[in-house]
Parts: sequence; structure tokens; C-alpha cells
Amino acid sequence: MSNRKRRVSKGSPIAENIIHTWVGEAQFNRGMKYVEQELVYHTFRRGFVLTAYCDGKRQDSHHYHVRARVFEGKIEDARCTCSIGKYGICPHIAAVLVTYSRDPERFEVVTLLSWLKRLIGLRPGK
Repeated sequence: MSNRKRRVSKGSPIAENIIHTWVGEAQFNRGMKYVEQELVYHTFRRGFVLTAYCDGKRQDSHHYHVRARVFEGKIEDARCTCSIGKYGICPHIAAVLVTYSRDPERFEVVTLLSWLKRLIGLRPGK
């Protein structure tokens, strides 16, 4: 762990030191750059499952889909569509989890019904 202090918000759904331990120093630091550049978007939460997209470090790079299951402040599972994301330890996962840690309200709560409506193209409230 680096000498820098890890930010832990009171009442945060997951502490950054737990994220750091999960992904490791190098991936955590790269993920923090993605957070600072605001590359995490389309953030949703359904139950204990978070989903989001994270752009790569270059503008012409891919958009990676991240899925993570967080329960009682612990990471149960995480996956990303990048080349190392299947192991659950990439910077995109770190960025999404840190974003959730710092601003859980940013993750729109989605019910099964609202998700199905989105899938078939219905607007909310219909």
C-alpha cells in the first residue's frame, strides 16, 4: 500500500482500502486516474450488483463494461470486459468501485421491471 492516505467516507458502501486490497496497488492507481478523468458513466445498481461503463485511458480506446457484486461493504465478485477483467482486478473495476464508494447516489437504482422496460425501449412511467 502506498504512503498516501486512502479516502474512506463515513457511511460509504465500500471502503477504498478494501478496493485497493482487491485489485492491488498498480490497478488501483490506474483506476484512480480514470476516476479523476471522470471516465465512469452509465452507473446502475440492482440489489447488490453494480454495473457501469468505464472508458480506457485513450480517447480512441474501448468502452469497458464492469459488473461487481458488493455486499455489506465487501466485494463478492467483479468482472470487466477488458483483457484482464475476467480476473476481477483491472483498473476499470477499481474506478467503478471507487466511484461507488465516493458517490453511491450516482448509481441509479434499477428494478427488474424498469430494466425490462429499458430493454424493450419503453420510457419510465409507461
